[in-house]
Amino acid sequence: CGLHLIPLLAPTSTDERIEKACRGAGGFVYCVSLTGVTGVRDEVPPGVPELVARVRRHTKLPVAVGFGIGRPEHVRAVVRVADAAAVGSAMVRTVGQAGARDAASAAGAFVSALVGKQPG
Repeated sequence: CGLHLIPLLAPTSTDERIEKACRGAGGFVYCVSLTGVTGVRDEVPPGVPELVARVRRHTKLPVAVGFGIGRPEHVRAVVRVADAAAVGSAMVRTVGQAGARDAASAAGAFVSALVGKQPG
């Protein structure tokens, strides 16, 4: 049916858990960058490269990192070690602040800022 199981792996995940999750994964693997709740932080947690490396030992699927990612400098740091940066909470906040009429353009401008491109 075209759906994939996307496991979420945390810094606290054991190697056994990572291996088991990756075995059943499809699409990509999602690494949670921190313990706790989502939301933009001042910086990317220092353990992210190690977590991504641990996950890559168990899968050839792309690896995404999320939770606390929402600024251009976060995205640059994450994509040095992972295949994608997930910015869910930051995107929801951006769209919510823009309102229904301007949501699409605000989302586009937000993504452009994250990847370092000028809107338009």
